[in-house]
Amino acid sequence: MKSAFLMRKGVKTSIDSLREHVRDSLLDQESRMERAAMRPDEAASCRWVGFGLGKGVTSVNRDISVFGVPGKMGSGWHAELVKDFPEVDPSPLCYEPHHTKGFADFARWVYFANPAGTGDFIGVDFGLKERPTAGVAETMYRVAQVAKACLRHGLPGETELVMLHPRMVELPELTQLRQSLGLNRVADWAANGDRLFAPLTGTRCPACGLNTRGPEYRFCYRCDHEFLRAVA
Repeated sequence: MKSAFLMRKGVKTSIDSLREHVRDSLLDQESRMERAAMRPDEAASCRWVGFGLGKGVTSVNRDISVFGVPGKMGSGWHAELVKDFPEVDPSPLCYEPHHTKGFADFARWVYFANPAGTGDFIGVDFGLKERPTAGVAETMYRVAQVAKACLRHGLPGETELVMLHPRMVELPELTQLRQSLGLNRVADWAANGDRLFAPLTGTRCPACGLNTRGPEYRFCYRCDHEFLRAVA
């Protein structure tokens, strides 16, 4: 069964690898990360302003990724990518906090392609307080699982993976945290995510990623995530 799909002109087709298509946004002049769509202070330091912009979704449980180029900046394209799958809400309900099924187990991401040819980014939508069905990775462990799935589906392992805020930036504290843990590329997240964030065996909080785990703690004292414990 094919695991990678391309959405083009409203039609999904199976593909051998994401690698062949994640830079397709550079073929469309309207598919760019626009400075005007950002806050001036964030645009000034954003490393992907002017990059090609493609969007994707990944379901770890279904072992599926779907990628497409929206044509221009705006919302709604992620909903198009999942609309033919079971157990998802239609747009715009899937984006709403009060959704019923939402994006099911799909996590949304954006691929920023550098016109210079190297130095691409994948931004995985991230938010600690989000529902698991919101299309947003609500834990760092889930980000790592998405990275592993994308790597299996052919996304280049050398791509830098960032945790994306709704304003299309990575918050500085998240950048600092992942860099301190050596989580720069997709391949880094795939190789080290379980060791760091696995619910039972990881060394750090699976949700916020901070060093708050210990036998004396039932909850993370920074984000209130409940730690799982092995049954004796």
